[in-house]
Amino acid sequence: MLAYFDRGAPTEVIADASPVGLGAILVQEVDGERRAVCYASRSLSDTERRYSQTEKEALALVWSCERFNLYLCVLPGFDLVTDHQAMKTIYGPNSKPSARIERWVLRVQLLLNYKVRYVTSRENIADSLSRQTKIPASKGYVQDEEYVREVTLQAVPVALRIEEIEEVSFQDEELEVVREALETGHWSKAPKAYELVSHELA
Repeated sequence: MLAYFDRGAPTEVIADASPVGLGAILVQEVDGERRAVCYASRSLSDTERRYSQTEKEALALVWSCERFNLYLCVLPGFDLVTDHQAMKTIYGPNSKPSARIERWVLRVQLLLNYKVRYVTSRENIADSLSRQTKIPASKGYVQDEEYVREVTLQAVPVALRIEEIEEVSFQDEELEVVREALETGHWSKAPKAYELVSHELA
């Protein structure tokens, strides 16, 4: 059974990488008992499968931290658990890894306060999640337009329906120009203010 998240409880993120996927578990100690709060796994992309095992393990750590960031960002600190001993050095303050791994390390170091802890492969409970996954690799943080529309539909107050917003938007000359620019990719006629945030519009 999953435990409720407790921001005051000792916390671990246990991560592992296999040749085909990544797995991670968020664990907290509740009343003297270690309980899972959340599980996550995904397959590696074709490119990621060509990484060395050290790179895969480093990717597993940064991916798990970003996946559980909603929980981790409110903690004063937590343990990042791995069965790859080199990660203690790579994710340490004085490491000099390859450029790719260094970018991953920086992404985590800037956001979270953690301590890397090594356990043997037999003690790594995230191992099975990394091996038996059919969840595809994510395509980054680009939000699908249908997802954005669904969030908008749910977030708009009942007094103002999304159809009403769309109807009024179609009558607005400025938004018509912006809509055309979004569809064609040409921003020469659109106001500069919209072009600066064009990657955020849908």
